[in-house]
Amino acid sequence: MKGEEMAKAKIFVGEAEVEQVDSFKIEGHIPTIEEIEKFVLDNGSDDIPTFGGTAVGGNFCQQVPDEISRCICYLLESGAKIDSYLEVGAAAGGTTFLFNNYFHPEKIVIVDNNSHPRCSFRPKVLSGIDYTEIINDSQSEDAIRRTGKLAPFDLIILDAVHSYMETMLDVVHYSPMIKNGGYLFLHDSVWAGGQVDRVVKELKTNDRFEFVNEWVSETHKSNPCGIALFRQKGRK
Repeated sequence: MKGEEMAKAKIFVGEAEVEQVDSFKIEGHIPTIEEIEKFVLDNGSDDIPTFGGTAVGGNFCQQVPDEISRCICYLLESGAKIDSYLEVGAAAGGTTFLFNNYFHPEKIVIVDNNSHPRCSFRPKVLSGIDYTEIINDSQSEDAIRRTGKLAPFDLIILDAVHSYMETMLDVVHYSPMIKNGGYLFLHDSVWAGGQVDRVVKELKTNDRFEFVNEWVSETHKSNPCGIALFRQKGRK
């Protein structure tokens, strides 16, 4: 779906249907962190022990609400223009849903091997949203080649396998597809079950990237995920 339109699929959190609210459409209004976090909470979580939230369901979002809300608010306040969006590892599509709601990219591309059990919900979660799926492992030549033909992107989110090697290979293969001044978003930057923190540490010393911020939950302290955001420096 393009422009000022957004998906109006029925969204259920538990047994209750919730209404999608697009508060930022009020001219000149940038939603607060609290407003964004409420929207994330109202649209459901994939798993409360892992991601927090109040109820499982809706768009099965795999983001900790107070992490993703602060990241989105930063991008909105900074005036970031996200016309082209790539997500590597999307599961149900909950994160794609959120970024479409706030930025309405004209081009949305998802790379996923569809091995996650929530992938079957993606068509419903992203109902009415125009996106391209590349169903293959992110490290496959096919996925890299096909995604490259759709590049460049204003924002690339890496949220596939969270080992050091797999994450770093995704950075190597997909970060060259970022536009000058575009953003690289690494999810699970502090998650205890992965090694993304090592990749973040190395990227902080990489001349190609400017470290923007890292958002770690202040409310879901027992199991934070973390979001590390980098900006691609202009290529000469």
